[in-house]
Amino acid sequence: MTYSDAGYSKGMIPRDYQSRPLGSFAARSTLKLTPRSEWKDRIAEKTENQSWIWDRCKAIVPILDQNGYSWCHGFGPTGAAMCAREMAGLPYKELSASSVAGPVTNWNKDMGQYIEADMKQIQDVGIAETSFVGMLTNDRRVWTAEAQANAALHKMKCLDLDTNNYDELVTCALMGIPTIWGVNDWGHCIYGGVKLRYNTDGSVHIMGVNSWAATWGDGGTMWTGERKQHMPNEAYALLVSDSQ
Repeated sequence: MTYSDAGYSKGMIPRDYQSRPLGSFAARSTLKLTPRSEWKDRIAEKTENQSWIWDRCKAIVPILDQNGYSWCHGFGPTGAAMCAREMAGLPYKELSASSVAGPVTNWNKDMGQYIEADMKQIQDVGIAETSFVGMLTNDRRVWTAEAQANAALHKMKCLDLDTNNYDELVTCALMGIPTIWGVNDWGHCIYGGVKLRYNTDGSVHIMGVNSWAATWGDGGTMWTGERKQHMPNEAYALLVSDSQ
């Protein structure tokens, strides 16, 4: 199946790792994993210093709202992209999720898609600012040459993370790298790794950020953990390119 065939489903379409294995469309992560023996102290330090992605971004990056569109596969990566820019010390720009999800669905707001298609769009084409393409629009006429030129200013590098690898997700969170999650039991894409918490039973939970407005969950966020409900089955990371 190709990306253009994907419209049979709404929302996120789970990745077929047999036809598109790890590393087939983006570089696999080579990040050195943080040993589990260090998690408790590292989490305590970042919590005390308020240096989590969430601490840096919660007052700047809005909780997005896909408002009934089937474009979670574009909203998750766009939220992560704005956080990645903030963590890199770049000026805040409100980026348009529709400038990602629109082109990969032929501007069909009811069409699902593989997250990979959106990640490739961000790598190859970029993300336009909302002053060029509204945050929530399926009007293909907005995808002008000017909008595409603006999107090209915001290309980002994607890392293809291992499947069901909690250590890799925790490592990214500790490094300040937001991650995009494909959650099969939910049929949904969000971004996460914005904060960790160490629990009294020794488990570590990880925060995700949804795109169903700030009225959902805990101000638009949720917690999950290893082998818990809504754990990602596929995951990606976004890094700011050298040209930005």
